[in-house]
Amino acid sequence: LFQITVESFREGIRYAERAIQLAPTYAAAHVTLGSLYIIASQADVAENPRARGIEHCKRAAALDPQLADAPLWLAWAAQLDGRFEEAEALALRGAALDPDGLFAHSALAWTRLHFGLARGRWDKCIQSIDSFVKAKEMHPGDPHMPIACAALYTLAGQYHNARELLLPVVDVERWEAS
Repeated sequence: LFQITVESFREGIRYAERAIQLAPTYAAAHVTLGSLYIIASQADVAENPRARGIEHCKRAAALDPQLADAPLWLAWAAQLDGRFEEAEALALRGAALDPDGLFAHSALAWTRLHFGLARGRWDKCIQSIDSFVKAKEMHPGDPHMPIACAALYTLAGQYHNARELLLPVVDVERWEAS
């Protein structure tokens, strides 16, 4: 069983830092370290890990402009900071670089959903649905995509559609609990 812990993040950061020491121009190592810092910044802001993550993702993008993960993680950081227009532009760039990527569709979906909910922009919420659907098709077992879409259907008063999306998720939760 894989568990995300403070220590596992620290270990991941140590490995990514070591990879950069060994190969300072390896873009994937920079984006990996950047993503770990951006994720960690959601739990602990001491020493400003998000800024460090952004620096590494920008370095990755400079080293390899075709690396989709760099703008996608920059989008994630921008939406966390409430810079939604920038976040959406970065997520769209990442999705264009990796049109068949699960993370590309997931990042674009969540960025648009957060944009819409934070700014009262229903159009952005609606735009998120296509990306949530694509991500769900790529990873049918992930409960987060149908839950997000069900929330949108509920907000729109389409309770039957929400129910249809949530029933399989509830069944999985019941199965895992037994």
